Amino acid sequence: MDGGSGGLEVLSGAPHSVSCASSSGVEKDSFERLPPPEHALSPWTRMHQLFSQVLGQRDLSRAGDLFSLEDAEIEDCLSQALDQIKTISCSPDYLTNDNDQAVVEICITRITTAIRETSSIERHSVALVGLWESCLEHNLTPQGENTEDTPHAKIASDITSCILQNYSCPSVMVLAVPVAVRFLQRGNRELSRNMSSYLSLAAIAKADLLAEHTEAITLSVLGGRENK
Repeated sequence: MDGGSGGLEVLSGAPHSVSCASSSGVEKDSFERLPPPEHALSPWTRMHQLFSQVLGQRDLSRAGDLFSLEDAEIEDCLSQALDQIKTISCSPDYLTNDNDQAVVEICITRITTAIRETSSIERHSVALVGLWESCLEHNLTPQGENTEDTPHAKIASDITSCILQNYSCPSVMVLAVPVAVRFLQRGNRELSRNMSSYLSLAAIAKADLLAEHTEAITLSVLGGRENK
């Protein structure tokens, strides 16, 4: 095709927009019959249809159906789903949107279960740790008399064990330890307690990964004792 710019146009951004115009002597119908090139597929194209519906439409009514799917059936798209969850949880209205919070909570439970059952933590560790780390950009400590975890503290808590139970896996811990240390310094007592327990196990399995974080860990432990 001469100059393909008038045919299939893939624009950056999410979701991707596709424009099919008639040009260069090629009819519009021709484009509609052609699949997009592999490199132009958006994450939604590769995501399981049910995950796409639940996350794309924030469809709480279908979220529970994710548990009817086989783990192997959805394993390929877990990283894409985690990236979309991060987008949802970082949106300005997430803190006040009970529907979105419920969708995210169910999807995270389904994803972490699938990761454990398929032993695919290494494949999805970048996306999982990325979502985990994004929680640090938000409030993690209950305010006033409210003792309930904040929405982002709930996400962090739900992900923590899935990541840090793999304390003997160096490729996962290289990503996770620096983030875990930052959680120690954020003041959420329950999260800090869980991090300390897992980091102790990580220190036994792979002490060199924690060496550069010794001071921060020590200060966190001392701070925890003072607050008891």
